[in-house]
Amino acid sequence: MSEYLLEVKGLKTYFNHMNTQVPAVDGVDFAIRKGETLGIVGESGCGKSITAMSILQLLPPEASIVDGQVLFKGNNLADFTEKQMTKIRGNEISMIFQEPMTSLNPAYTVGYQIGEAIRTHRKLDKKQARSIAIDMLKLVGIPAPEKRVDQYPHELSGGMRQRVMIAMALSCNPELLIADEPTTALDVTVQAQILEVMKELKEKFNTSIMMITHDLGVVAEMADYVIVMYAGTVVEYSDVRSLYKKPLHPYTEGLMNALPKIDDPQDELPAIQGTVPSLYDMPKGCPFQPRCPYAQEVCKQEKPDLFAVDDRKVRCFLYSDRMGGQ
Repeated sequence: MSEYLLEVKGLKTYFNHMNTQVPAVDGVDFAIRKGETLGIVGESGCGKSITAMSILQLLPPEASIVDGQVLFKGNNLADFTEKQMTKIRGNEISMIFQEPMTSLNPAYTVGYQIGEAIRTHRKLDKKQARSIAIDMLKLVGIPAPEKRVDQYPHELSGGMRQRVMIAMALSCNPELLIADEPTTALDVTVQAQILEVMKELKEKFNTSIMMITHDLGVVAEMADYVIVMYAGTVVEYSDVRSLYKKPLHPYTEGLMNALPKIDDPQDELPAIQGTVPSLYDMPKGCPFQPRCPYAQEVCKQEKPDLFAVDDRKVRCFLYSDRMGGQ
């Protein structure tokens, strides 16, 4: 039996656009052990959320998995029917979406919405589901849960709505929790509270977490391992300590340099020049080479493979034998 709860192997998810297939996720590999947190970082448009949607088969109609495997407890979810996936979603794998106000239904109370998953997967009646919903609201730190359970999403603050999403996601004790930008648009004190709740629940239930974010501070707080994505591919894989001590890929280095530092205040933070390329107009060679300060001629002609550097991996010719490694 595999040591990993989730293994993503060679995942390719393409969008159909004007009779052509455009790669949104292009050969992504990673794995998550039981009780482990994997951070997935990168700018908007790098393929982080599409990777998550591919795992749960929640892709828009114009997108589809064209190759690769999504192995969950040894079973390839990419081959599952919609009926089979319905039993997995919200039960064994749950997801916290980026914006709770658009994910929660304004027409139903939060208690009803949490209870819906409980009734579906655990086959309990409404009274039992309501009782568990109250317990879950209490667990994620919502005050007066007996009152809040009968309130509607618009009656709650942004932080409380996000806690409701976490309560809903954890209501069936999932083995894997996918969190897509769970602290976006929340103020820093609420962000810290939400992250603390997730850490406590991870320790209590030994839940594995896949944390999608563009915030490297969140990664440092939460993750055991990190993959850095750029233009639909993994450009670096590392344990979190090594990544912060010495980023290998020029893109990761640029992200790190853009972090504000307490001991070195700067009037203006250095930024990575340019923008993430459009899926419909990828540059030749390495997708990052138009923005890379170390780009050489080979980078403009060929896509680099993932090269092993100790226990880490990096997709950059700077670490290949042909350029002498580092």
